[in-house]
Amino acid sequence: MKLSQIKILIIKFVFILIFLSIIIQLFRIQIIEGSKWKTLSENRANYINTYKATRGNILFSDGSILATSVLAYTFYLKPQNIKKEIEKNSLDKEKFVNDLADILNLDREYIEKSIDTNLFEKIILRYTTKEKIDKISELYPLNLDIWRVEQTYKRIYPNNEIASKIVGFVRLDDNEKEIGQYGIEDYFDGILRGVDGVIEAKRGNFGQQIIVDEKFFSTLPKNGANIKLTIDKNIQKIIDEKAKYWTDKVKAKETVIVAMESNSGHILAIGNYPTYDPNRFWEGEIVDCELEYYVIHKKCLQKDIDDNLTTEEPEISEDIILPDGYEEELKRIEEEQRKLEERKRQLLEQIENQQEEFEDDELSDEELKILEKIPENARKNLRRESLSFGEIFRNSATDALYEPGSVIKVITVAIAYETKSIPTSPFYNLGSHTGCEKVADRVLCTFNKVPRKDLTVETMLRFSDNVGALRVAQKIPKEKYFFEWQRLKLGEKTGIESKTEPIFYPKPVNLWTDVDIATSSYGQGLIVLTPVRLTSIWNILASNGYYHSPTLVIEIDDDGKIIRSEKEKIKIFEESTVIDTLYVTSLATKNSITDPFIKKIYDKYNFVSKTGTANVIRENGQGYYEDRLNITQVGIAPLNNPKITLLVWFREPSIGYNGADPTSQNTAQVAWADILDSIMPLME
Repeated sequence: MKLSQIKILIIKFVFILIFLSIIIQLFRIQIIEGSKWKTLSENRANYINTYKATRGNILFSDGSILATSVLAYTFYLKPQNIKKEIEKNSLDKEKFVNDLADILNLDREYIEKSIDTNLFEKIILRYTTKEKIDKISELYPLNLDIWRVEQTYKRIYPNNEIASKIVGFVRLDDNEKEIGQYGIEDYFDGILRGVDGVIEAKRGNFGQQIIVDEKFFSTLPKNGANIKLTIDKNIQKIIDEKAKYWTDKVKAKETVIVAMESNSGHILAIGNYPTYDPNRFWEGEIVDCELEYYVIHKKCLQKDIDDNLTTEEPEISEDIILPDGYEEELKRIEEEQRKLEERKRQLLEQIENQQEEFEDDELSDEELKILEKIPENARKNLRRESLSFGEIFRNSATDALYEPGSVIKVITVAIAYETKSIPTSPFYNLGSHTGCEKVADRVLCTFNKVPRKDLTVETMLRFSDNVGALRVAQKIPKEKYFFEWQRLKLGEKTGIESKTEPIFYPKPVNLWTDVDIATSSYGQGLIVLTPVRLTSIWNILASNGYYHSPTLVIEIDDDGKIIRSEKEKIKIFEESTVIDTLYVTSLATKNSITDPFIKKIYDKYNFVSKTGTANVIRENGQGYYEDRLNITQVGIAPLNNPKITLLVWFREPSIGYNGADPTSQNTAQVAWADILDSIMPLME
């Protein structure tokens, strides 16, 4: 065969191979991967844009803003395009990085690393302002295609930590979607979020949007609903300040204050301390180093110690000739500093573990400086570890269960009066006792085991006598006692706007023992409540016998459609029961006051109140801590025309017996009167 014929055969074979490969590729594209390429083509031809809905506002009762969303911009870089511009010498990388760092107030190294990635786009700053974007645009116009911005909304809380545990906060999930966390933001997340709008159309040859009637459709964004709370802005601010003040004063692990409007069940304010700022929730607890409460907190103690450990060194410049031995002296100083740091660490461990007392003559001058920052009473009554990161966001008023103690004795008397189990005379004689009483196989005592002779209902409340309370409960027929506690909704949720409101399920009433009845009479055993539940039970006496379900929301404005909150209202006690219970409680309140400050407030507002003290239940539910107490004060004011039911709970105070201040008979009662005096003028 001739060479020319061979060449022709080779050329034919090559053309056949090319033709076959084209056929195979067409088969793959059109048949095997047809749907994929069709979708890709449609996506390139279609124009899709999302218009983000604005999250609804959360408002105080007067309409002022507690939480809102403001227009912001997310700034993106396009690293691949930036590199191309740099290679073409049309972009000065160093100048570009410096300009962005200055305008956006970002670290230069962070921007450089972002440019060096292989990503097509990278978020550089999630929230920035139009002014900053305009500055960047002046220097680097958008047509360079090296950056872009996306319009978004930033959730802000203008009042910072005020009512933070009521409102909660908003964070971004893994898909960059805003979700509410804790409080109202969580409970109403669905209606606050709204619905994003979507527009779809066709693109032209140059990527522009072509609006064609039969191909164009739009889903308009629906902004989130606005929610108006029952919270009074001015009362809330006062109560937040008081929660902080009294937490510092009694060194409680936590302080909770609840103010409820008597005739409606509306929550006027809830104070919690420690607290956090929802604008910076990721930082956790706000630590105020000016408070003695935080004097041994790690952040504050570390700061003070570091201030004391500073070592002055001579300033070095080109004009200074270093003396001989300077380098050795510097090393010696550094070694002493290292040893002092180690001793500091040991001191911190000993302080936190409360393992030993410190003798001043055993400590160096530097170590004494460390301990000077810790008052003597703080060394002996150290605040326990801070609230956990999760606890700091929790609204303990709605979400914390505890045994409230003797504040329940007033309710026990009310049940006895309602069931007509004892005469309504405040001076009804409950007998005498030796300080303790045997019930079944248990011996139950008063807190101080003091004997009482001819104890009456009034003196039982005045001296908070456990034996007297259990004797009242024993006079109530069991089935009636159970029934009344069921009507008080023991073991049910209040229905307040909290996704995490817990329930304590007591054993069925038919299984209650004589010991259960006795301990429940003075607020322990089976009486486990949240502060809001306890406030709502006491509020029955303030609202002429009606139970009002507590609520945080007045109304919801959903795109002009107003939804008003309607909560449960049930008659629990007869009017005569309320009158008789408040009368005996008022006598006990008046006769128990010895503190001049409390007497002054009592004369102004003629209130009734009761203190409750109970040991803290162990985490495993088995028994109680002997050295940890919960102190509660609940009351109603004014007696002749109740307007407010107020609760103060000190969780594990560490100053004084039963939370009492050395200068006062009862700090819980003083704190309650102080708070009442601050907010009553706003109730007029």
